[in-house]
Amino acid sequence: MATLAFASSTPTSRRSSFVKAKDGLRYYDAVVGSGPEVYAEDAVIILFTARVLDAADEERRRAGDTFSPFVVGGAGASASKGFKFVVGDPTGDIIPGWERAFEGDGVMPRMRIGGKRVVRIPPSLAYGDAGHLCRDGVRGACEVNPNESVEIAFEILRFT
Repeated sequence: MATLAFASSTPTSRRSSFVKAKDGLRYYDAVVGSGPEVYAEDAVIILFTARVLDAADEERRRAGDTFSPFVVGGAGASASKGFKFVVGDPTGDIIPGWERAFEGDGVMPRMRIGGKRVVRIPPSLAYGDAGHLCRDGVRGACEVNPNESVEIAFEILRFT
């Protein structure tokens, strides 16, 4: 999985710079891209890292437990080449908070090519009551437990 540094590894002053968007989503633009804005149906190459934000398990929280946000393989995600993503693709395996990170929501602006953004996604825009990749429905046996928030760092490299 392609990786980026998380906001939690930045100084406290930057971490407090998260802006509240709609429905509990919070974001921080580390770099506002200088390229064009992205819109629905744009195919882009991105880098990303996803981690559990409020893990109940202290060890997971300290480790900054990362996970793959995809149910099936991530469509060829690669640390060296990036991940091809079609913005607003209804057939994609993407959570609503991920989509909003790119498309904006009226408070949070659209991302631009070259931009780097960290989003903190509440359970209602992430995996909700079901969790993510749970084995046998057992809490603690999930990549993301039910009702946990996640944080995803994105960088848009280019259009495809």
